[in-house]
Amino acid sequence: MPTILWIDDNPNTVAEQIDEVQQAGFKVIIRDKAHTIKEMLDTKPINAIIVDVMLYGVNDLKSINVFQISTKQGRDAGWALLEHLIWTSDSKYRQVPVLILSGRPNDEYQRHQMKRVCDECGIKEQPLYIEKGEFNWIQKFSEWLKKIQ
Repeated sequence: MPTILWIDDNPNTVAEQIDEVQQAGFKVIIRDKAHTIKEMLDTKPINAIIVDVMLYGVNDLKSINVFQISTKQGRDAGWALLEHLIWTSDSKYRQVPVLILSGRPNDEYQRHQMKRVCDECGIKEQPLYIEKGEFNWIQKFSEWLKKIQ
């Protein structure tokens, strides 16, 4: 069964989308701490990754031996995890589909972060960024899911 790693510290806000993914035939593994995310990436085959930008429990990446990296008290933890874990040059997950699904608006700051992290990691095609609550966000999510099936 294909597996999606869902990185989110408040999965209640996306319960319907988690059900949709499961109904589409995926196993969903939800994690919200750097060391448990790394453990999943190291031990399970992951077919896609959904990342929430804000993870308030992730104040740093010391638990995965990445030091002196700011997560801005968790507000940018998703970006830090992409840059320093998921999309590193030796990661086997560099080409796995990624979706950014966040409550944070897709504003100039988030677009800058997306470009910066993708450029830094050599990711040529930026992932889709969906803001929870934006117009048509549920439809956009469903369309993304259909593309990866």
